[in-house]
Amino acid sequence: MNRKQNGFSIIEALITMLIVSIILTSLIPVVTKKQRVSSDPWSYSSNASDIYFGLGESQSALIGANAVPDESKNCRLIITNNGNLSPDALNTSMIDFYQKNAGVMSKIGRIAFDFDTPLSGGNTAIGNDVLSSITTGSKNTGLGNGASQSNTLGQSNTAVGYFALNENRAGSYNSAFGRDALIKNQGGSNNVAIGYETLRSIITGSNNIAIGPNAGPDSDTSNQLFIDIKKTDSPLIGGNFNDRVIHINGSLTTTSGAVTASDKRLKNIGQDNNIGIEEISKLQVKNYTYKSDKTKRIHKGVIAQDLQKIMPNAIFVGENSGKIKNILYIDTNEILFTAINAIKQNYSEIQKLKKENLELKNQLQDMNKRIEKLEKKKSS
Repeated sequence: MNRKQNGFSIIEALITMLIVSIILTSLIPVVTKKQRVSSDPWSYSSNASDIYFGLGESQSALIGANAVPDESKNCRLIITNNGNLSPDALNTSMIDFYQKNAGVMSKIGRIAFDFDTPLSGGNTAIGNDVLSSITTGSKNTGLGNGASQSNTLGQSNTAVGYFALNENRAGSYNSAFGRDALIKNQGGSNNVAIGYETLRSIITGSNNIAIGPNAGPDSDTSNQLFIDIKKTDSPLIGGNFNDRVIHINGSLTTTSGAVTASDKRLKNIGQDNNIGIEEISKLQVKNYTYKSDKTKRIHKGVIAQDLQKIMPNAIFVGENSGKIKNILYIDTNEILFTAINAIKQNYSEIQKLKKENLELKNQLQDMNKRIEKLEKKKSS
C-alpha cells in the first residue's frame, strides 16, 4: 500500500543536515579570508608568524616572531625577537637593517631594546654588533657600530661612538663618547672618556677622566685627570685624584685671582709658624725653560731640589712622567707665607732700627745743646 509522504523522515533530515554542513564548511575559508589583489604589498609566511612587505624582488620588510632575511628578496628592515620564544627573549625587540650587495644579504645595523628581565636587564643598543655579547650585564646603552660589542657582565655603561668601549667585558659605570674611546678597556670601571681615542690604552685602569681627542696616556693607569688635544703624559691640565692635586702645564690666567677656603671653622689651628727671613735669604731664583717647550720661553723661579733642602714642607712627590720617576712639585703657598713672615721680620727690624735711630737723634740733639751752652760760657 502506498503512503503519502507529508515531510522528511528522521534519517532524511539528518542526511540533509550533514550535506549542508559539509558545503558550509568548505565555504568558510572563501567567505572569511580577506580577498587579496595583486597590488596588495603584504603577504604571510608559511610559518604563520611573520608578515612580509613587498612583492617579489621588491620585498623590503619582515615583521614577526621568527623573521629572518630571505636571500632571494631585497630585505631592508626586519623586526623580530631574534627567533627565540623564551620569556626573556619576548621582552626584547629588535629592528635589523640588511643590504644586498652582489647577491649577498648582509646585516648593516640593528636597533635593539630590551626590558627589565633577569637576563636582559634594561639594555639599549643601536647599531651593528652593539652589546651583541651581553649575558647578565644590565642597564647598558650602546650607540654606534661595535659599541660595547664584547660586554658580557658589565653594568650601567654608556658607549656612544664607533667601537667605543668595544672590548669591555666586565667593567661597569664607564662613559665613553667618541670613536674608539676606551676601546681596549676590559675590566676598568668609573672611567669617563670624551673625545676621539680618549683613554684608548686603558685595560683595567679605573676612576680616570679624559677630555679631548687622544687625551690620556699609553699606560694602563688609575685615578688620573687628562685634558688636552693630544696624547701626552704632560697634558695641558692633569691631576691625580688620590693626591688631590691638579697640574697645569702652562700659564694660568684668571680675572678674579685665586680663592682658597680658609675659614677657621674648617681648621685645627696649631702654633705660630715663624720661619721667614733666614729661609727666604737662602733661596736662589733661576732662569729656565721647559725641555718640552718648543718655543723656549724663559721662566723664573726656584728649583724643587734646591728648595727641598731649605723648606722640605714646600715639596711633595707626584707621579712619574715617562722615564722621569717621582717628579717633585712645589707648594707655592709655603713660599708665600714664609715670605710674609720674612716681611714681618724685616718690618720689626726696621721699626727697631727706627726707634734706635730716633733715640740716637734725640741724644745727638741733647749733646748739641750742651755744646752750644759750653761755647757760650767760654765766649763770655
